[in-house]
Amino acid sequence: MNTTQKLILAGGVALLIILALFPYTSYSVKEQGADAKSVRSTVRWGFQPIWVTFAESEKATMPGNPFDDWMIAWPATLGIALIVVIATVVAYARAGAPSEKPSRASGAT
Repeated sequence: MNTTQKLILAGGVALLIILALFPYTSYSVKEQGADAKSVRSTVRWGFQPIWVTFAESEKATMPGNPFDDWMIAWPATLGIALIVVIATVVAYARAGAPSEKPSRASGAT
């Protein structure tokens, strides 16, 4: 295993750790209306810290909380993780492959 392959593996592992800490999540954003009296909730999608997502999910079960749509999008998160793993494996294999085939000595029969 050469240095490039070690760096590729380290990068892949780092991306998977970051994805585990910041999974793809649906979350609520509360916006004040134009009349300053109404509040509008919009569901957005993005990478959110897992500790915030779990805390908001716990609050969602409280009675009377209209903002109950904090949840991790597991299919998307696992799909992204699969893409990271495949890209890491492909880059690792390419880094270990020789760039050129060794040339044969001419005249040897």
